[in-house]
Amino acid sequence: MSRTPTRNSANKKRLATLLPILLVAFIALVVFSWQGMNAPRLLLLGVVLMAYAVTYLKVQHPLVYYSFIIQLFPWWAPAYHKRGNVYWWCNEHQRALTDYDQAIQRQPGYADAYADRGLAYYALGENQHCLRDCEQALVLNNRLARAYVGLGLVHSSLHEYQQAIEDDTRAVELYARDPWPFGNRGAAYYQLKDYRRALEDCNRALALDPRYIRAYCYRSLAYNRLGEYELALQDSTHAIELDSTLAYAYGCRGQAYLGLSDLQQALADFSKAWELDSTRVYYGWLMEWSKMCLPHPDPARAERLEALAARDPTQHLAYVCRAVAQWLHGNVEAAWRELQQAPPPEPNDEAFSFWRGLICVSLERDDEARAALEDALHLPPVLLTPLRWLQQQRPDFYSKEVVPLLAR
Repeated sequence: MSRTPTRNSANKKRLATLLPILLVAFIALVVFSWQGMNAPRLLLLGVVLMAYAVTYLKVQHPLVYYSFIIQLFPWWAPAYHKRGNVYWWCNEHQRALTDYDQAIQRQPGYADAYADRGLAYYALGENQHCLRDCEQALVLNNRLARAYVGLGLVHSSLHEYQQAIEDDTRAVELYARDPWPFGNRGAAYYQLKDYRRALEDCNRALALDPRYIRAYCYRSLAYNRLGEYELALQDSTHAIELDSTLAYAYGCRGQAYLGLSDLQQALADFSKAWELDSTRVYYGWLMEWSKMCLPHPDPARAERLEALAARDPTQHLAYVCRAVAQWLHGNVEAAWRELQQAPPPEPNDEAFSFWRGLICVSLERDDEARAALEDALHLPPVLLTPLRWLQQQRPDFYSKEVVPLLAR
């Protein structure tokens, strides 16, 4: 079962072909009845018409269809499995789980149901349950590509990107017509800073499904890292055209605008992403950092950073928000303690290095500050604006260290 829009578009094509056939069959049935056609031929035509009607129901109203099948054959495991897949597509993951449970109860060796239940668990944030089900699916059928996709998703979420790449590679080897593992592997390559391979996988995913929104987003981020900001902007804008409610796409486009030094457009996109999904602290963080780069930063920025951190106090970004807030308040030692207590950052998290560098400058830990700021030089230049605050705080360090860094 592919988890990209390919399946929906295929169903639409089938439906477009089916409707004229149904209409012709119905007209033929009326005409032949009127002309007195013999009973066997009339029965045959009726059966054909009924078959097409059932197919129409299955394509256009799958929930109704599979619920009807379950009423007729409550012991048939595949009907529960298929209805679970429909619920998955509708983002009703809890209902999908219930149906997958029913399928597995009726057929304990049903590998596909285990794999799809694992993917539903992943969508609900239950990584360990996803691992358990996908591993069980592979015990039952070690050539089930979807199970490897599930393993790859979990390993990515645990920051085990190399293992995720191996999982997705195995999925591709088993079934190379599904764009999903290509997109996921591209995202893992991105996290490992292998941007060329990330582009290659996104291109392969989009060749299989030109409407795979996440692949456009991943490719946009990879282009951004390679300095291809116009291409990054094109991909993220196209993702928004395909789904104007996807916060992730606005976040990607905001980063492209940062690369183009268009701070106002970037701020607008980060604000939109935050409006669409206020559970992702990252969007709020990018919005606040962008505001700090404006000519006249808002004096309430520290309080807003503290409010952001309070939404999910234990995640890495919460520690960064609290550290920056403390630094803005002038509590440099408290800011340093927050960074020391933070969980390890992502491989691409130059933001951590940047703010660590600023805080080290304030603490006069100049060697650490220099190394941290050098690690942050791949950030868009517009995000480096807070470095100019050091002109008054540490004019010696600014002239000897920051100015040469910015001139690179």
